Amino acid sequence: MSTGNLVWFITGANSGLGLAMATYALSQGHTVILTACNLDKFPNYLKDEPNADLIKVEIAGPAASIMAAVNDAVSRHGRVDMSSLRGLDAGQGAPLYAASKFAVEGLAEGLYNELKDFRIQVHLIEPGAFRTNFLADTSQGKSMRRAVEGYIDINSLLAPYHGKQTGDPQRGAERIFEVVTGTGMGHGLE
Repeated sequence: MSTGNLVWFITGANSGLGLAMATYALSQGHTVILTACNLDKFPNYLKDEPNADLIKVEIAGPAASIMAAVNDAVSRHGRVDMSSLRGLDAGQGAPLYAASKFAVEGLAEGLYNELKDFRIQVHLIEPGAFRTNFLADTSQGKSMRRAVEGYIDINSLLAPYHGKQTGDPQRGAERIFEVVTGTGMGHGLE
């Protein structure tokens, strides 16, 4: 892929790996469309960044509103070159979340096959666990849902991992950037 200015579309970009990825791409001179369900959650430095386009999107909302946000972003920037995706293991406690991620994986694989003859690349990013605040609420005893007797307590299962995840979000963002742009450790990879 060209290392010129790309237009990135990153969901959940107000924290964690999404924020690290957006910040790194911006630092390299790229344009980034950052989405979150609440614009007030973005760090202040992004609000003044000319290459940052902050968009309110409720990813769990109606498909029509999500598509409207994507179409609006494409009309403003002319294109979108990359979207952040993840999800590998369904596990217990979040089957609908896992189902949506598996659907995205299938979509990305299908798009790859449809678009490769046009020299359009599709990257599916499934990065794993990073030291972010993703598990903060569970580690503080805040329930993601009401406990149901006889069903796995996902909060108790995940809480001990908060702050102990093996992945460094900054390094992860840099490696993802390199794979997408074909630079650094991503040079020569297809």
